[in-house]
Amino acid sequence: MNKINYPFFKISFTIFFIVLLGCSSQPEPPEDSEIPVEVYQVHSEIFTPHLYFSGDLLSWKDANLAPSIPGRVERFYVQLGDTVKPGQLLVQLSGEMLTQAQAQLQAAEADYIRAKSLLENNAITPQAYDRANANYISAQAQRDLAARAAWIHSPFEGIVAEKFIEPGEMYTPTPQISGGEISNPGVIRIINIDTIKVNIDVTETEWMELEVGMKAILHLDIFPDSSWIGEISRIGVNFNSLTRTMPVEVIFPNPDLSLTPGMFGRITIQLKPRQTIIIPEIAVVYLPGTSKNQVFIVTKDDQVKSREITLGYVDDHRVEIISGLQEGETIVAAGARNLTDRDHIKIMESN
Repeated sequence: MNKINYPFFKISFTIFFIVLLGCSSQPEPPEDSEIPVEVYQVHSEIFTPHLYFSGDLLSWKDANLAPSIPGRVERFYVQLGDTVKPGQLLVQLSGEMLTQAQAQLQAAEADYIRAKSLLENNAITPQAYDRANANYISAQAQRDLAARAAWIHSPFEGIVAEKFIEPGEMYTPTPQISGGEISNPGVIRIINIDTIKVNIDVTETEWMELEVGMKAILHLDIFPDSSWIGEISRIGVNFNSLTRTMPVEVIFPNPDLSLTPGMFGRITIQLKPRQTIIIPEIAVVYLPGTSKNQVFIVTKDDQVKSREITLGYVDDHRVEIISGLQEGETIVAAGARNLTDRDHIKIMESN
């Protein structure tokens, strides 16, 4: 029979008892520990909210020019990038159609003169004369059309942006199918970029705040240190039934032509200032899975109570309050998102 080593047993039991006593003597945290927070006194102030959009830069005027009848391109009088004036000659087309139209006019004129003489001698019916007269008038119109189509002039001041055809090639007004798409770009494209425009889509709420002439600021990622000042030039008259948005046009003067169509820009529109309640965005608790928002009101005994609020615009980490708060109330700012109702707080000094 094995003998028990009593000294070893006593030492082991003593160590176990000391450890157990030490664990049981650890102080328990108080049930109502104070949570450090920073607070904010609710008040109203002048608030100027901003709306933020992005979009592609577009030319102020843009025209793809082409004759209304077929013709062979004889000569371009301008090159890509050239500046053009209103009415300036751009392209000359062959005179084949004009020659044909002139010949048809001469034949129609001869028929008309003959018919007029025969009618005076009662040799033809009035109906036959009317047909000859109509053919003559139609031939005159065709000749004038062919004459205009032989030359392409610029409709406005601008820049030659593209040429879609080369000298010697035949232009036809018939739409062309390329890559499954129907297109007919014309012969030459002229754009005016003295002013640049950006088309944006706004929601119903945003639309109610906008007016023609409101200030807009344009920023480009490729020019991080520059900005351009413009304004709202047009506001649409009906909402898109699918997107529930309204089209709005914003324009920016471009006297040095540093802005180019196709660039991507970010636009800030400054709304009218208003007197309203503003709180720090950090004070707002966004309830996950819902569209509701709340803040924590500080009560007299330094406890907190949640309250639902309705938000307006958010700008520069400040939030406009539509409803739910009154001036003079104290809310939790920093630390609000760690709280629950009836928590005790310790108010800390703001940095």
